[in-house]
Amino acid sequence: MAAENLLEHETGGRPGRGQQAGPGQQSRRGEFSLRETAQLAGVSHNAPYRHFKSKTALIEEVLQKTLVDIGEKILAAPLFYPVSLQLQIQHVGRNIMQLAWRSPKRAHLLFSYQNNDETTPPLAAAFELAQQNLVIVLGESHDLRADSPLDSLALQLLAGWRGLALMHSSGLHGAQIKSEEDLFDLADAMAENILKSFMH
Repeated sequence: MAAENLLEHETGGRPGRGQQAGPGQQSRRGEFSLRETAQLAGVSHNAPYRHFKSKTALIEEVLQKTLVDIGEKILAAPLFYPVSLQLQIQHVGRNIMQLAWRSPKRAHLLFSYQNNDETTPPLAAAFELAQQNLVIVLGESHDLRADSPLDSLALQLLAGWRGLALMHSSGLHGAQIKSEEDLFDLADAMAENILKSFMH
């Protein structure tokens, strides 16, 4: 059973206007047990335990896979837009916003996760890899000034995407974001504003 499928049952999506949470989605302060997750997924109550020792292990595996996927998309961006760093970065931002729009709960878990001493090494490495891949793409561009602080620029971009994803997944955007395209437009504008300070 794929961890992503279990997590979708584990967390559900953020209910929209007029949409109710699914059965069991608000038990015990809004949290699921793995037993409840298995029930919603239509598998035996022992199935999750055959693959994951705990709910935290399930969530960390999904987040690790999500980060690795984001890291791969970052490195692939120059293949789609070889002559424009701005388009490359906007492409990455749109991929992250697509995750936020289509899997808001997963995006919320990803961008609100506390990376600390208890974080498993594979998950901590996946966070670091995504950031380093962004630094690589920025460093290979001829659009930036030679003195551009690549680590700082990468952090600014990641912080902006994180903020937009959390704003959406938390429902704090009001009526400004009505579609995935609205989220893309905000991410595009944010990336453009951050990059222009460092461009030739």
